[in-house]
Amino acid sequence: MAEKPRRIGVFNMMRYMERRKPNRSGFSLWIIKNFLGMDNRFGDLAHDMAIDDRFPEEDSYDAIYDYLVYQCGACQCCINVFKESWAMYRKESAYA
Repeated sequence: MAEKPRRIGVFNMMRYMERRKPNRSGFSLWIIKNFLGMDNRFGDLAHDMAIDDRFPEEDSYDAIYDYLVYQCGACQCCINVFKESWAMYRKESAYA
């Protein structure tokens, strides 16, 4: 029987916040801050990004897209979530 994927709980989120992290792009910081721990598609992406120490440091749509497609082999659903969240990030950061 396949093991169910674990959701990040409050304890795990605290451990994430305390551990030494690589440099993060503005997008990475934004999605982790806003969605980590949520039980939805954005929370899933935030979780994957939070535990991936190789995630691009560059705050570039193309760099992140290429990483997801060519390095991670992300499925189309994941790519769609990234595109949607990138649009939200750009919209929100335009008003900051």
